[in-house]
Amino acid sequence: MHRICLQSPLDCLQLHLVVRTLYLCVFIVIVAVNSLSIYAQEVSPERRIAELESHVAKLESRLQSLDQQFNKKELDERWTREIRSLIDDVLEDASTRNQIDGGGIYAGNQGGQFFLQSADSKYRLYINAFMQNWFAINQMNGRPAGPPPSDSTDVFTGGPTQLGFETRRARIWWHGNVVDERIGFRLQLEVSPPDLGRTFIQEAYASYFINDDFKMMFGLMKLPFLRTQLASAAELLSVDRTATSYFFNLNRQVQLQMQWFGSENVRLYAALSNGTRRDLSLIPPRGYYTIGNDPATLSITARADWRLFGTWLLQYKNVAWPGTEDTAILGAAINYQIANQDITDNFSIFPGNGDYLSFTVDGAWHFDNWFLAGMGYGAFIRHASQEIQDRDLFGAQLEAAYLHEGKYQPFLRFEWMHPDVEGAGDPVAMNTGVNVYFSRQNVKWTSDIVWFFTGDAFNSLEINPFTEPVFIPLYGLGTTGSFSENNMFVFRTQLQLQF
Repeated sequence: MHRICLQSPLDCLQLHLVVRTLYLCVFIVIVAVNSLSIYAQEVSPERRIAELESHVAKLESRLQSLDQQFNKKELDERWTREIRSLIDDVLEDASTRNQIDGGGIYAGNQGGQFFLQSADSKYRLYINAFMQNWFAINQMNGRPAGPPPSDSTDVFTGGPTQLGFETRRARIWWHGNVVDERIGFRLQLEVSPPDLGRTFIQEAYASYFINDDFKMMFGLMKLPFLRTQLASAAELLSVDRTATSYFFNLNRQVQLQMQWFGSENVRLYAALSNGTRRDLSLIPPRGYYTIGNDPATLSITARADWRLFGTWLLQYKNVAWPGTEDTAILGAAINYQIANQDITDNFSIFPGNGDYLSFTVDGAWHFDNWFLAGMGYGAFIRHASQEIQDRDLFGAQLEAAYLHEGKYQPFLRFEWMHPDVEGAGDPVAMNTGVNVYFSRQNVKWTSDIVWFFTGDAFNSLEINPFTEPVFIPLYGLGTTGSFSENNMFVFRTQLQLQF
């Protein structure tokens, strides 16, 4: 068939009239032929009239059908032309905008993260933030009244009962890739804890995927050490980490880190840094030293994770969501720090500290909504000065949790630490509570109770200044005295919001 191109509504009308005229001519010819036939064959007029009426009815029906088809085709073609014209206008406008913005930009939300991205995906920026606000009550009989001493924040006095509201954490961070999808970055700002009330850089690093097996990272970030610390603060099992893990934690340092993913079941991490760069002249230690004032000459940290089965997506997670694979992962890490004696000899709070060796082993199992984990910690401090006691430090924690109906997660945890203090008992605590997930980790309410029922509190900075102070109000645990004589109970409830 030949396709007729219509240029205008007038052309459509003219074609319509031509078609109707042709049908009318055909009708007249048929009537004339039939009339001649009647005359020629001398058939009765009534019969011929009936036949002609039947032919006329059929022709009118056919004419009406063709007329409807023609009108529908005309309408479809008209709509097609208009839609094509609209699409051309949109494409022309998009092309103009693309030239103006230099390549196009996309924005949206992916996995709960807001992002901006160039059309070629070479530049991408994610924007994230979260906050944790809590209310805590700390109860311990026999605690002295009055304000804390002016020279220390490690002592929590003020009477048997302490309570209040605090913003435990508030962070905003940006991450993504630049120039190439293999080149990443992260910049994270912390606007807490409450005892400081200031904004500071918590993480700032660049990363590069050398190939599918190796990744290099350079900047301020977490050292690859404790599993509990490598877990995001937004994905903790309880309101906060254990006091034991804080006692052995290395936290964040400026470092050069290499990661290896060459095996399906093993991942390796190694970092070279200046060790614990906290300013040990402050109590508690805050900030970082500059070049030439580091307490360590060099520090090497390494970690290995071995996946027995399951998925790497649960590597440092503390909840088994419905539908996730059963997963078991074992891990181990070690850190060795060489002291800079020229610097450490002048420390007033801990003079002459020597080399520092710490290690950890851990394992986690996710199955059928259950989460089970265990961690062991150790550290050895060896001093150059014979007047200062060398210390062998140990600790451990066990934890279990069950996710009910994908929303409620009760948990139970025990922790123990050995600070190697002569005449003092080892602190032992139990922690139990429940997480309520309204939108997984994005909106979560956690309430728990921490019970220290034996052992003695201690000034952790005098024992191990390379990590974080433990018994301070910042963790809701600050106190002094004997837990065996006066148990300490801490109730905490916290709302977390993340995007």
